[in-house]
Amino acid sequence: MNLWEGAQTSHARSNKAPNRPVGAKTDNKPGPMRTMTARARHIEQNNAVGQAIATALESYGTHTGINPVPATSSDSFNKRALEVWDQWCEVCDVGSRLHFYQIQALIDVRVFFDRDIFTLLTFNDEFLPRIQLIESHRCGSVVNSSNDSREFDGVIVDDRGRPVQYRFFEDTESQFLREEDSVLKDANDVVIHFEPTRVGQVRGVSKLKAVINAIQDLDELEKAEMKTAKKHALIAEIISNLSGEVEGDPTKERFSTETKTIQGESDEEAKEILEFYRESFGEEVKYVKRGDKYELATSNRPSPAWVGYVRHLLRKICVGTGMSLELIWEPSDQGGATMRFQLEKDDRFFARRQFARIQEYKRIYRYVIGRHIDLGFLGNAPKDWFKADWKTPKKASVDIGRDAKATAQNYKMGATTLQDIHGDAGDDWRKKLGQKGEEVAYAAVLAKELSEKYRIEITREEILQLDENEISAKAKEGSGDGNTGGNDE
Repeated sequence: MNLWEGAQTSHARSNKAPNRPVGAKTDNKPGPMRTMTARARHIEQNNAVGQAIATALESYGTHTGINPVPATSSDSFNKRALEVWDQWCEVCDVGSRLHFYQIQALIDVRVFFDRDIFTLLTFNDEFLPRIQLIESHRCGSVVNSSNDSREFDGVIVDDRGRPVQYRFFEDTESQFLREEDSVLKDANDVVIHFEPTRVGQVRGVSKLKAVINAIQDLDELEKAEMKTAKKHALIAEIISNLSGEVEGDPTKERFSTETKTIQGESDEEAKEILEFYRESFGEEVKYVKRGDKYELATSNRPSPAWVGYVRHLLRKICVGTGMSLELIWEPSDQGGATMRFQLEKDDRFFARRQFARIQEYKRIYRYVIGRHIDLGFLGNAPKDWFKADWKTPKKASVDIGRDAKATAQNYKMGATTLQDIHGDAGDDWRKKLGQKGEEVAYAAVLAKELSEKYRIEITREEILQLDENEISAKAKEGSGDGNTGGNDE
């Protein structure tokens, strides 16, 4: 007897799941994966929800870029390496003029919709490091190829299952992959951007996998409702009678503002009725035949129930993608605490994706800096030349003032550090601290120059407009005895 209810099937439920679990390669067969990628791309291009998801990924996942900050044991090398990196980012792509941080946004969106994307580590005619993006549909396998036993969907693995080569095809509209149109690239020269969810998974899966049908249902439901609403909008007026029939031209015989069509009344009575209606309701009053009923058509489409169901589908889609409805579509009428909780969940979602991207970008960073070292553009490199800290974009906030006040209080109590504060804002604490020091030093020099020029006392504090508590603390330090420096009368 099976004691697990989850393993029992019923005629009242559809049973689409296989009877036994299988490996990732069996589940993620190339045919269904390609079909799902094509449908996901169609949603991104033609559906408002798809566009909203892509915008959220670009705005909150990448924004202005996931940036490396060299963190080697040599400060001078760190500065030179950052300069080399910044210059490379402007000319990084061998096939376009995109900045590397624009490419990052492209990568993040393609991983979400397409399943994965590849970066080929290459070089230009001067042997300077460059990269080339290869979309997921160009990586595949040929049936009955020579590496059929160790090749899966364009990935050739060794005996331990580790990728050693990738097979890429020309970007054509042909549905057939021919081996003579393919090229093999060493795995050391390729960075695959994807997010595995299974052991032994060598290719990605579209993140829309669980909601593709729901998005299509929502699209078709909206189109059907729009068709009905347009039909209702075309009907402005309704005339009904007991028989349900209209003889002749209803606009002339049964519907008019003229007295001669008010049947069943004498001329004098019709004139009195006409004059009374005109005085009461104005010149635009319409008259119909006795027994007829005239109404203005009103439409209640879309109905509140339909709007509620659409919102349910939208929330279902957002849950399936890992992001909240409030982030992708529109803020709800929830309270501040609930909204902050939703944004915190979204931050965790993006932090996980950013961590995955950072591991991939580390290989690109090491390739770029290492090649510049080999070519002699970065001399005196320390042993830890490859080390770098990575900055992510600033987190989303629903209450910037509240968060800033809490951050300042925590820093004052010693509960947080400059790295925590500036890291959450997507900045490097070393740069921020250095910039602040330069501003303070410049303010001191400027205060002295202005005081001598205008022969009045101008202080550094006045230029920087420091907080009163900070000025008071500086005054106490200057007095040496804790006094504020005031004179006794």
